[in-house]
Amino acid sequence: MDLPFPIDYEPEIDDPVFHDELGPWLPDEIFDFHSHIYREEDVSYTKREGRNPSMPVVCEYYPLENYQAAMQRLFPGKTLHALLFNTIDPNADMKAQNAYLAEATAGDERLHALMLCGLEEDQEALEAELRSGEFLGFKPYWSYVTHAKGTDQADVTLEDMVPPGQRELANRLGLIQMVHIPRLGRLADPVNVDGMIRVDFSMVQSWESCETLIELFGPDKILWGLDMPVAQEKGKLLSANGQRHFFTKRVHPWSIHNSAGSYKMRCTFYAYEIVRAFKVASERVGFTAADVEKVFLTNALGLVGKTRRQLGYE
Repeated sequence: MDLPFPIDYEPEIDDPVFHDELGPWLPDEIFDFHSHIYREEDVSYTKREGRNPSMPVVCEYYPLENYQAAMQRLFPGKTLHALLFNTIDPNADMKAQNAYLAEATAGDERLHALMLCGLEEDQEALEAELRSGEFLGFKPYWSYVTHAKGTDQADVTLEDMVPPGQRELANRLGLIQMVHIPRLGRLADPVNVDGMIRVDFSMVQSWESCETLIELFGPDKILWGLDMPVAQEKGKLLSANGQRHFFTKRVHPWSIHNSAGSYKMRCTFYAYEIVRAFKVASERVGFTAADVEKVFLTNALGLVGKTRRQLGYE
């Protein structure tokens, strides 16, 4: 099939990064705990007058087949597990997205899913939809708050994103909630720090941040996620004067790029830069191979297994 977002594979650049640097260091099985898949018919990017004008971020749709093909190209020879959810565009058809995600992950023991629920608080309705699709929890996002309440992204709090009804149900059932940190300061924002309960990392390309994460939480409480399809982009995230900048090979309204063609960026995938940053940090703190396997596989397997048992799925 034709993929809506084919991978920009350049063997002379990408092969040495994976085969010489990252592949031998990663465990044979890896668990991507944070990626998106979504169908074309469930989204409507014509409604960009909503509160998230950057949508679509990198591609208008990204079905499971595209995700799997990209992951096989990015991590050849590795057995792949994933926790997946849909696009977070508030104009998309949420019910249809959840139905697609449940169908796409059904019957594959290596694929798991979180459902979208916006700001819904009806616990009975939420639990019924959750169990019907064997979802493991919820994917909140700041765009639902800005869309529903007109709040600026810089003013959204974690409590806004996960209203009381959702929190109570998640606590009662032991659900996973994958929260995208809001506000301009992200992890450095004291309001976010006050609201944090559980930490995972995705789209982090700073070894300094990864080292701090390791020092604070150790190898047993960290989960790794790519944030596909964005991680399929080629480029690098860099920080300057307290601000994060997205450099990309392709042209995007949210990135720094070269469109004149006079300078060619020699860059690899964001996915590889995410792994590379954690590799540098883990080597600096003396992580063992067993520690690395915890972050890239066994922590996720343990949490997913525990959640499935609590929900009676197995």
